[in-house]
Amino acid sequence: AATRKNAADDKLKQIMRRFADLHRDGSRIILISGDVDFAADIADFKRRMCLSVILLHNSNASESLILAASEVHNFYDILSTLPVKHENIIPKINDELTVSNLPSIKDCPEQTILQKLNQVA
Repeated sequence: AATRKNAADDKLKQIMRRFADLHRDGSRIILISGDVDFAADIADFKRRMCLSVILLHNSNASESLILAASEVHNFYDILSTLPVKHENIIPKINDELTVSNLPSIKDCPEQTILQKLNQVA
């Protein structure tokens, strides 16, 4: 179920396994996570499928996760080297948006179309 605690992790592991099955020997997977639950999978990708696994992790990443990867980088260390960009954003008064290819009123009530447009506005 999508509401399970590790549903997103499980889905990501499934996608990574599919990628590994299709693109073996010499391909790379870049994982941005500090979750130890990925350690066994990335160790398997590295050892059995000859994939390079680049891990971008947080400061709390477990040693087993770090050791499982081919290459590791602390995500926050990378971010700290980037310059901070300060922008003065001046709101534009007359922004316009053209919406096209809407369903016909015959196919969908006008009120439903207006509600959907207001949701995305």
